[in-house]
Amino acid sequence: MSYQWRKGGVAVAGAVGATFTISRATPADAGSYDVVVSNAGGSINSAAAAVTVTTIPVGITRQPTDRTAAAGFPISFAIQASGTGLTYQWKRDGTAIPSATSGTLTLPTASIADDQARFTVEVSNATGTLASRTAILSVLTLNPTPVNYVSFDNRTIPLYAWEGKRVALLTTANTLSYPAVAALLGALDSAYIYYELATGFTPGSGKSFNNKLSIAQVATTCGAGCGFIGARGIELSTATFDTLYTGVLVRDEYDQAVFYEFGRNFWNLTSRLTYRAPDSDVVTTGFAVFMRFMAMNNVGVAGGPFGSWTFADFRMRVEQMVDLYHDDTTQTFDNTLKIGRAQANNPSQLGATDLFASICLRLARDNGGEVFVRRLWTEAARRRMAQTTQDAVDNFVVAASIAANRNLAPVFITRWRWPVSAAAQAEVARLPA
Repeated sequence: MSYQWRKGGVAVAGAVGATFTISRATPADAGSYDVVVSNAGGSINSAAAAVTVTTIPVGITRQPTDRTAAAGFPISFAIQASGTGLTYQWKRDGTAIPSATSGTLTLPTASIADDQARFTVEVSNATGTLASRTAILSVLTLNPTPVNYVSFDNRTIPLYAWEGKRVALLTTANTLSYPAVAALLGALDSAYIYYELATGFTPGSGKSFNNKLSIAQVATTCGAGCGFIGARGIELSTATFDTLYTGVLVRDEYDQAVFYEFGRNFWNLTSRLTYRAPDSDVVTTGFAVFMRFMAMNNVGVAGGPFGSWTFADFRMRVEQMVDLYHDDTTQTFDNTLKIGRAQANNPSQLGATDLFASICLRLARDNGGEVFVRRLWTEAARRRMAQTTQDAVDNFVVAASIAANRNLAPVFITRWRWPVSAAAQAEVARLPA
């Protein structure tokens, strides 16, 4: 028995099996197909089958991201797209790059001349063309410099300084992977810029190297990591730094601790938002918990595990806290945040600072995302100094309402059972409901 498949009555070369597969159909494959089946007794034609090829429009499922390279080393950009019959054309500063026609663009050797170059890619098929976002390349000349670092507890430690553009990484070894250190510095530089834009605040003097915020690897510090409040300077224990560095080197994922500590450095709202003694201060740390998620999302890095949870699972658990709090009507501001406790229904055993972060995440989700976040903290900084916890609560509610451009007092009072003064309610009553 033999077979010969045909398209439009013309034999298809090599199509001589009982089945005929087109592995990647394009519009040119549309048409009428049949098969001639033969043996010693003769041949017979099958009925014709009409094949229609529908071209799926181009969609970009993952945009190219900004990258940071070490001078003298390769760097790649990538895009993920959906659709059929896709073609790609990468451009640098608006000019097409010859032969750069796949989903990945690799520069074999980045140089300082490439710093701040802007890369885009056009993805096309028969339905049209989509242009990607612009991805910016930063190139660092890495030269680990010996430095005697004085730690938070006044120990002098010999380290090596690797300089980014806004931060300097101080490590015990000068033999780290240059591409991994460059990627890490790029993410940390971007996180610094994000915090600065989101808060409208620049940390004061503290620990720095060449006027850049220092992030130092030390044997021990005040926890897994430690950051000055409102000033430059972060320390990471060796175990925490190793987790961060190895994650970037091996899996291109970033431990969350350093992004949290940035939240300590960029906290400048103690006089406006911190609850007053004898009440518990959950806001200072809650800000860092919340802003860690926002910064990592904005920078575009994949988070590493948080204990036994994936980073995505950890964030989901924090996000759910506000719903668990809301659903238990016995829970109020007074018996949770005010006294430093999370809601009673707390299967993940997270803390009151996570509950505050959960409320911030929900406010951001429902009120404009990044635009809301960047207005929230700058509006809070404009509020009057808080003399009492009630003043701090009012300041937060009013700042959130202005940032959202709507009256959120009913949300806080009815949904979340917060105390909001009559004066604060009157102040936000002018805003849309």
